[in-house]
Amino acid sequence: MDVTGDEHPVSMPYLLYSTLFLFQGWQSVDALFWLWMVVIAAEASAALSLMTRAYQLTKASYATIYEYAYLISVGLFSWLFWGTLPNNLGIFGILLIIFSGVIIVFTQKNGNKRL
Repeated sequence: MDVTGDEHPVSMPYLLYSTLFLFQGWQSVDALFWLWMVVIAAEASAALSLMTRAYQLTKASYATIYEYAYLISVGLFSWLFWGTLPNNLGIFGILLIIFSGVIIVFTQKNGNKRL
């Protein structure tokens, strides 16, 4: 696979092939699967509850910085786990998120609500 991200690795035949599981019968899952589903659901609920609480405790502009920070971590974890690097557009988006966060912090710190 091209790690530069210039080529899109998913083709139409692959997409069609990957949907064949829809036409198979029900396949039972084990208890470990359900345990992981409960753990993932609990962690997602906790994360959403904490973000809701963060919006209640602070200005929305500050909480939004941390909410969008996960997009930066997606690029990092995709590189660590799968060896794929973000393409140029992804890197531009990461830089834009960082730049926007810095602007928000400095604007709020100076008391200036306008740029």
